[in-house]
Amino acid sequence: DSYQRILENFSESNLVGDATSGIFYCYRQLGKPDEALKNLEDFISRYPNNKLNVELQKKKADYYFGEKQFEQAVNEYRMLVSNFTESELVPDSYYWIGRSQEELDQKDLAIKSYTRVAERYSRHSLAPESLLRIGKIYSEIEDYSAALISYQNLKSQYPDSESIIEALYEEGMVYKNMDAPVKAREVFSETIARNSESLIADKCRNALGIIYVGENNYDEALKLFNDVINRRIDELAAEAQFHIGEVKKFEGSLREAYQEFLKVKYVYPAYDNWVTDSLLKAGECLEDLGESAEAVKLYEEVLKKHKDDDAGLIAQEKIDNIRK
Repeated sequence: DSYQRILENFSESNLVGDATSGIFYCYRQLGKPDEALKNLEDFISRYPNNKLNVELQKKKADYYFGEKQFEQAVNEYRMLVSNFTESELVPDSYYWIGRSQEELDQKDLAIKSYTRVAERYSRHSLAPESLLRIGKIYSEIEDYSAALISYQNLKSQYPDSESIIEALYEEGMVYKNMDAPVKAREVFSETIARNSESLIADKCRNALGIIYVGENNYDEALKLFNDVINRRIDELAAEAQFHIGEVKKFEGSLREAYQEFLKVKYVYPAYDNWVTDSLLKAGECLEDLGESAEAVKLYEEVLKKHKDDDAGLIAQEKIDNIRK
C-alpha cells in the first residue's frame, strides 16, 4: 500500500523507481508474476513520459530472459530499442537480444545483434563481450577463420578488457580443433602466464595437457593435470583426474591407472559424466589385468544409472563381451 501511494501521489518523485521495483518484487515473491508485470505495464501506460520508463521496460525484458521465455524477451528488448532510441540501455538491450537469440538457436541473428553492439557502440562495456560471443558462435559452427578474426579484433581493440583471457582460451581451442597444436600450445601458455590463478588458466592447463598426451609427452601432461587438481575441487579437477588415469593407462601402468580412475568416483562424485567415463575406463584396466569379474561390477554400476543412454549401452556391450 505504501508503494502504491507513492506511485499515485508522487509520480515524478525519485522514489517512484524504488516503489515500482518494490511492488514488482513483492508480487514475484507472492508467486504472482502476471500481476508483477501488469504493475510495470500500467505505470508505463499511465505515465508515458516518465524518465523511469526505460528502466521499467528493461526490467520487464530481463524478467522474461530470467524465466527462459526468450522470444518474449526479444520482443521486450526490441520495444525498448524502438521506444527509447537515445537511452544508454539500448546497447545493453541489443546484447541481450543476442543472448536470447543464442538460446533460441538463432545463431545468424545473434551474430547480427552482437555485431551491432561491437560496431555501433564500440565504447560500451559490452562491446568486447559481444566480440567474444561472436567468436564462440563461429567456433561452434566450425567457421574457425571467422572465429579467429573476432578474437583477434577483441585483443587488438580492447587490450585491457576482462574478456581478453577468455578470448585467448577460445582462440587456443580453435587452433586445437584446427589441428594446429604448436599454435594452440603457444596461446594456452600465454593465457596461463597472463593470469595463472584464474579459472580460465586451469581450463588452459587441461587443454594443453591433452595436447601433450596426444604427443606422448606424458610428463608435461601430468604436471599440468596435477596443477589443476592441487588447486581445485570442481569439475575441472574431475576432468584433470580422469586424464591422469588416461596417462597412466597409456603408459601401461594399468593398476595405477585403475586407481586414478576410481579417484574420480570418490573425490568428485558430483560430476557424473566424469565418474561414468572413469568407471568405464577403470573396468577396461581390470579387463586388461585379467580381472574380468571385477570389471563387470564396474560396468554394472554404470548400467544401473545409465540404462537408457549411450553410457549404459557401452557398459552392457562390455558385459556381454565378457560373458560370451
